[in-house]
Amino acid sequence: MTFLILLFWSSYSIYSQDSIKFPEDQFARYYELPRPLVHLHLNKSKFSSPDKIWFTAYLFDQTQGIPFEWERTLYCGLYDENGKQITEFSFLLENGIASGNIPIMQNLTPGIYFVKAYTNWMKNFKESVPFSQEIVVGSPSLSKKTKDLDSIVITSEAQNLVLNTSNTIGFKIEGFNSKSHSIKEVRLVDKNDKETESPVLTNDYGEGKFTLFYQDNQTYTLEIRMENGDLLKKELPAANSKGITMRTNNFLRDKVVINLTTNKNSISDNEYFLALHKNGALHWKGFSISQENTLISFPRKNLSPGINVITLMDKELNPIAERMIFNEPLNQTPEMEFEKIESKSDSIFVSARFTNLPVNDSVKFSISIDPSDEPKHDLSNSIISSFLFKPYSKRELPKDPDFNLQPGQLDITLFNKGWSTFRWSEILNNPPEVNYKLQNGIRFQGEVLLDNEPQAYKDIIFFKDNIMDFFIVQTDSLGKFNSEEILFNDEVFKVSILEEDETLIKPDLFIAFNPFAQNSNDSFPTLDSISNTGYPENIGQILKDTTTEELEEVLITARKSEENRIATGAAYEKFKVTPELVKHNPLVTDLIRKAGFKVRRNGYSLHIGPKSPSNSPYGTPPKVYLNDFEIFDNSELINMPLSSIDEIYYEHLGVEGNKGGSIHIFEKVANKEKGEKNFKQIVVTNAYKNSKDYQQKSQAKSKSNANFWIPQLLSNHGVFTFSFPQQEANSYHLNIQGFSKNGRLISIKKELRVN
Repeated sequence: MTFLILLFWSSYSIYSQDSIKFPEDQFARYYELPRPLVHLHLNKSKFSSPDKIWFTAYLFDQTQGIPFEWERTLYCGLYDENGKQITEFSFLLENGIASGNIPIMQNLTPGIYFVKAYTNWMKNFKESVPFSQEIVVGSPSLSKKTKDLDSIVITSEAQNLVLNTSNTIGFKIEGFNSKSHSIKEVRLVDKNDKETESPVLTNDYGEGKFTLFYQDNQTYTLEIRMENGDLLKKELPAANSKGITMRTNNFLRDKVVINLTTNKNSISDNEYFLALHKNGALHWKGFSISQENTLISFPRKNLSPGINVITLMDKELNPIAERMIFNEPLNQTPEMEFEKIESKSDSIFVSARFTNLPVNDSVKFSISIDPSDEPKHDLSNSIISSFLFKPYSKRELPKDPDFNLQPGQLDITLFNKGWSTFRWSEILNNPPEVNYKLQNGIRFQGEVLLDNEPQAYKDIIFFKDNIMDFFIVQTDSLGKFNSEEILFNDEVFKVSILEEDETLIKPDLFIAFNPFAQNSNDSFPTLDSISNTGYPENIGQILKDTTTEELEEVLITARKSEENRIATGAAYEKFKVTPELVKHNPLVTDLIRKAGFKVRRNGYSLHIGPKSPSNSPYGTPPKVYLNDFEIFDNSELINMPLSSIDEIYYEHLGVEGNKGGSIHIFEKVANKEKGEKNFKQIVVTNAYKNSKDYQQKSQAKSKSNANFWIPQLLSNHGVFTFSFPQQEANSYHLNIQGFSKNGRLISIKKELRVN
């Protein structure tokens, strides 16, 4: 579909897309990797010491606009006002969500701090920055003082102002605070102190914009008078004799209009590109300008939801002008209404519903409940801001929870944010490379010896306290191994070499958790604010460090498998797992595929299909059993080593009543023997932080006005219920953040009143 519908303000020539070619392939390559964003919903933003910062993290795919479920490890920590890391922890992400807490240590100096969060994969992208939110520890009076009005910053869509043509110019007052400052009057005067006929639009954040026909041999000064009498002045930059300016109208229902203006000295047959783009979605047109005014419009239906970027470039693809505009998502942001509120047994019980939400879309969300007259949570740091605005702006956004709901004010804000974070020189020449992998567990490495000899190509079995809970890794030719598992701090393991005859032998084992240090020469993106500085250097432990423990004798023996657990015959076939079988089929899924079933992996999902349509006319998947228990989620089998399996039975005829057949998998099971107290235990470190469920102390008849935190809720057909302790308050401020499985963002601030 053609992207631009070009209208004629005055005549100009247009080249066909075959005449000059835009590098679409390079653009697509720059955005081909999924780009996650992270938002943290904190229980509040003002804390005491000691205390805990409770949070729920949401990981979002910037390009697809849905929850990002491909990564399992979230890094989250506390930083001081200078960006120095104080603490950092790893948290387990499940389906794009993690909940936990960050402890604030005793006697932490009162002041301003930042909570920062990111994933390893995010570091592959130059434009990506960690989530960051300012918090206050100690007395609220220690929060940042309001800055004095400092200066005026001038912004333009184009790189330069142009003489004898119309220029759209923006301004922002540095140090502006809507609670302590307000604008009384704005004047634009020439060198003779004569006021120009240029209407000035302003918003509530000390920002504005106006259109000025910049005359030759003239200078202009912007004067802003504040309500308190302060007067700020700023002389506009000098204009160039040649150039092109751009004005954008984003207030029409069915289209967006771009007006390109220039002076007579700049008219030529030079070729230009106009590109509309967002996260890999691209529309473009090549043309030349033969008159002073050129009007171009394009259908609104071609815009992506949220921020879109319009860039004007010359034929060498050097950007001349750029503008961010906001396009309302087609799907309305869900709202919330209370259906029932009742108080009983010192608690308040609430039934509520999300509106504007399709029946087949479910929402995962968190709620902070504040009974204070002045809420303790930062309403400006919303999931909408984190996912729809901050990734595209190089400058901080206004701290107002509703700024994105007011199109006129938002348009002025986006104008004054200048050009977007995406640089064309990077897009065309430096596509992202995967230098940082997706982390689906905690990385660890080790070395296995026996009588000081490396144990090459051996299965090493890790038993938890529950002997039925174990996993196996394999050593390489040097007796070393690398692996990645879901591990939590302070978990205890017993480890042994699993021999081919199923005996278990005590190893000399050296192990380090999270041992992979980051490259200290890596550079990370930064924004203007200290709250958005780049990623910290993550120095892991090295092998054989001071925390490594050598295991004592392992007194575990393998249980001999029972013969013919299932009667074999015409229907069932059996695989007895042998070293030779493992050599050619290292994973359980390899053997299932060898048995004739169709195996397909999609991310964290594993689909197992029947042998053929003829045997299963309805395409019914086989039933899968592990140790006699039916598996309802085949993802349990992803990357399961065949070396951990004793036998597999299968049938394709549906003799168990399931048309897709059945698969029975039996693991090698180890029994504990006497003398287990002699085991030397190995303790996991540098792994996921154990996040116990949030427990609010009883608030019955309490006057503490403490926040109540609900880390995870799930709506069913838009309906949900929750309860919280009642306090001596008539109203409660609810801050609700989350997202739906289809990518709808939830950011609701609601007051709950109790009679």
